[in-house]
Amino acid sequence: MFSPLRIIVVTVLSSTLSIFALISLRPYSIEGVSHWIWANAIAIVALVLFAYQGVTSMWLGVVVSN
Repeated sequence: MFSPLRIIVVTVLSSTLSIFALISLRPYSIEGVSHWIWANAIAIVALVLFAYQGVTSMWLGVVVSN
């Protein structure tokens, strides 16, 4: 069935593909694209930290990921 880790992996891959799509829009100087790229990058970091919640310290896995 679906484990939470698999759902997180799919979400990280989706965010990564979104970053590539948004990078392709950067040459057109559309306002806010850079913000969306950074938001997806931060979301990836937060999801990876959330996935390592049982392995790392509680501060890193819970506080920083939120």
